[in-house]
Amino acid sequence: MTRPAQPEDEEAARLASQLVRRLRAISTDELRSRAAGAFLESLVSATAVLVCGSLAREARDSPDAASAVSAIARSLARGHLDAERVAGWLSLARSRADRLVEALFASGPATRTYDVADEPFVDRRLARLPAGVKRTLSRGRDPDLLIRLAREQDARVIGELLANPRCTEREALVVAGKRPTHASVLETVLASRHGSSRRIRRAIAHNPYASVALAVRAMQGLSTVELGDIAADERLSGEVRRHAASLHQGRKATALERDLAAAPAPSDAEVHRLIEKLLPAAGDEEDGLVFVGPDGREHR
Repeated sequence: MTRPAQPEDEEAARLASQLVRRLRAISTDELRSRAAGAFLESLVSATAVLVCGSLAREARDSPDAASAVSAIARSLARGHLDAERVAGWLSLARSRADRLVEALFASGPATRTYDVADEPFVDRRLARLPAGVKRTLSRGRDPDLLIRLAREQDARVIGELLANPRCTEREALVVAGKRPTHASVLETVLASRHGSSRRIRRAIAHNPYASVALAVRAMQGLSTVELGDIAADERLSGEVRRHAASLHQGRKATALERDLAAAPAPSDAEVHRLIEKLLPAAGDEEDGLVFVGPDGREHR
């Protein structure tokens, strides 16, 4: 049963809208994260938790609310918020059983930590270069070199690479999905301009080298289907999976997600009928093309 709206909920929604408007007028991510942190710290703890909850619940349907949640997450990641105050907010969220806010303030170590012995491949040419040289190369134009640099484990090199206008989501995905890796490298890619991409966020959330806080921040804005996949990923820690399950339960599905969930998977017979329709009619066959029908026979 849905709890009836309370006066404090209406005040939290008003303040959340005020924060969204304030952030909309700020162009850079760094200033937005600082502004979000300062705004929350100006509020009474209970109100700050309610504002975060209001934004988190609207994030799936409102790009502005999702952007505000991302600014708060970056503020947490960059240490702009007082640790004791954050701990108090987390305690309040738990007492209210607010899964979305609890997930936003999550903490805990990664399932795995970096070990150079686990590296399946070492780029010996790059390994011989000083870090300063690699940072300079990260600002270059060569796409083949940029993809090689994306496997580096120096967060400063990765920061320069991701700031390069010629760096695309391809390189960012290599950084986010690499295993083994350092948590600081994953922090860098989530904090970069590519961190708003759902593909990047999904890759980080599925990476066992991400800390609990980082993985949960990466989950913000993911669909209920994606959250369900993370909750079922046995390579991740129980804490990350628990937060994914909590977010999945606490977040309402969009209309598209509800339609996809309700749509039954096609049966084998339906798939076979579809293949039959795609087979060329007699006399329409094209030389060099071979179609295999559901009966296993080749149709040329």
